[in-house]
Amino acid sequence: MKIYQRNAIFTVGCTFSILMISAFTVNPILSGYAHADTTVSEIDESIEVIEVTARRKKESLLEIPLSVSVFDGDSIGTGQFNSLEDLAEATPNVVFNPQAGPITIRGVGSLGINGGLERQMGVGILLDEVYIRRPISFPIFLDDLERAEIIRGSQSALYGENTVGGAINLLARKPGDTRGSDIELSVGNLDYRRVRAGIDVPLADNVNTRTFLTYTKRDGYIQNKTQGVSQGTIDNIGGRFIAESQLSSATDFLIIADYDRTDDDAGLPFVPIDLAFDGRSENDFPSQREIDRGGIMARIDHDFGELVLTSITAYREYDYLALLDGDFTSSAFLFQGQEEDQNQFSQEFRLTSETGQSPSWRLGAYYLHEDFEGAQSFDFLGLAPGTESRNTLEQTADVSAVYGELSWQVNASIEATFGLRYTREKRDGNAAITSGSGNFFLGSAASVDGSETFDDVLPEASIAYQTSDSTTLYARIAKGFKAGGISQFVDENDTANVFKPEKSWTYEVGAKSLFASGKIGLNVAAFAIDWTDQQVRISITPTVRVIRNAASSSSKGAEVEVFYKPTENLRLNLGYGYLDAEYDEFKVPFINADFSGIEQQYAPQNSVSAGFAFDREIDNELRVFASGSWSHRSSYRFEPASDFRQPTTNIIDIELGIKYLDYAFSLWGKNITDEAFLKGFVDFGPNGFFGVPAEDTTWGASVRATF
Repeated sequence: MKIYQRNAIFTVGCTFSILMISAFTVNPILSGYAHADTTVSEIDESIEVIEVTARRKKESLLEIPLSVSVFDGDSIGTGQFNSLEDLAEATPNVVFNPQAGPITIRGVGSLGINGGLERQMGVGILLDEVYIRRPISFPIFLDDLERAEIIRGSQSALYGENTVGGAINLLARKPGDTRGSDIELSVGNLDYRRVRAGIDVPLADNVNTRTFLTYTKRDGYIQNKTQGVSQGTIDNIGGRFIAESQLSSATDFLIIADYDRTDDDAGLPFVPIDLAFDGRSENDFPSQREIDRGGIMARIDHDFGELVLTSITAYREYDYLALLDGDFTSSAFLFQGQEEDQNQFSQEFRLTSETGQSPSWRLGAYYLHEDFEGAQSFDFLGLAPGTESRNTLEQTADVSAVYGELSWQVNASIEATFGLRYTREKRDGNAAITSGSGNFFLGSAASVDGSETFDDVLPEASIAYQTSDSTTLYARIAKGFKAGGISQFVDENDTANVFKPEKSWTYEVGAKSLFASGKIGLNVAAFAIDWTDQQVRISITPTVRVIRNAASSSSKGAEVEVFYKPTENLRLNLGYGYLDAEYDEFKVPFINADFSGIEQQYAPQNSVSAGFAFDREIDNELRVFASGSWSHRSSYRFEPASDFRQPTTNIIDIELGIKYLDYAFSLWGKNITDEAFLKGFVDFGPNGFFGVPAEDTTWGASVRATF
């Protein structure tokens, strides 16, 4: 075992001890309940029964040996948690940035746009248990969800590759068993308009359906003085259809189909930093983005009595086109573009024991096939179509895996769980550089083929100790795996740029408790991560850039999440994350650079998330409600080679409303203090720093009705 790993375990243990001592002796709110003998029967049902599927089965949040943040459907939507960015802001040690992973958890993410066309994620995103392989494929808005779960720490044993940092489960709202409908109309500044509507229609005694449609349009928030327009527009339309049926007393069937289309200006005008923080742009080239994406999944669960067989079959695809200013200035000089066409098919089988006795187990088999074609272009304006300098990548991937998990009830209080996965992936690809213009902005003409196979065994083990019906202590160790691949770049000697998988080990201990009959909840976790063979983009000659497994990193830290429900009308929550993440080794010989010891990107040392929700009946059917959130992130680095940092941010959102019978009206505001920060950053050396400004204050009103 590495010295680092031994030190990491010691550090985790010490941090955990300090957190527990602090929580139970220093905090004046919690200290009075440190030794309370709270039983499940005494706990408020609205708080205690929080079900999650983080381990691919329904369990109580209180009992699972994982660090999980859960957002229910009532808190997701317009003016609330409306996107993955909103979820990240509300979760300790989680950062969202469209230029990066786009999700980074505990300092672990992925190459982001630095990977070019090969943008495999380090945090897995799953839509109704179907893995979304590339970031462009996930939805812009979190529409009509039943629940969202953010799981911190590697989940490779159950979820598979590309979950070295964690996973996010997005679960669609299921149909009701009676006819009903709901509609929302919203307007706001920047000419914001939104319509969301759903209808539940039972087709027979055992078939329920739900159809959901949404449309969102908004003007831009970045003032472009060169073109006389605003940038950062939104234009999105989408929908989802769900049908579920109990085919027999032992067989359940579920089918979900979704589609959405985005047609806007991409919202990525890189501009000099001073302009970015002022919300202005000088780009002369009109940007454009078009995305069509969707998919269909079918799930069958059959109960054999002592065994349940689950089959999940899914197909997803997207088409993407983006055109942007190439020189980021007001000069009519350069343009850049990107095109992608991807589809994936996956099949998973799970066999789970249902005896209710120990040991319990599950076995699974998984297969995924992906076809991907992409191109990046960069050249002078005014060229004939198809003659620009282009870098293309065509790639197929075949992933197969088998896995198993065994849970053993050692005694009435202790449960030990062991998981193991074997995964194998074969990649075949072609990377090419062409330039009909003869400018060869992206390198010399070349066409190279590559083929590579990666595999690994991914173990995981945890132990959960229930000291009472309301307190669980746990410890966990897990190996993470992020697939290798073939990039669009051409390596030395005109060979394919093949890179190896990343690997990680996560060590975690934690505690989950309820006090005061469930009115107070406390979750604490301490962790250490050893991340090796990290994929980074580097230059190896003045004209050749590639992806190499050239870095190793480590991170350690802690998370504390508390909720307090002083009355049935008011709920308060507070989360804090501490993170110490740095490169252990990262050297680039060509430029004689050594980034070892430098903090990782997108890894703020401190993150705080706080919020409240209030709902009270005033008279008969009239209610008032309010909610708000505050998200704090300390300053963090965008790039290891640049000293420029994202400034410390404090983002405040709020919603106020009234509800009468089945109608509700609310006013809401996002980033109401007009905090200035960046959604993207590039260091162009002697040309200076360029960034993409984030949205300033947005506000609006929503009317909702159910029938």
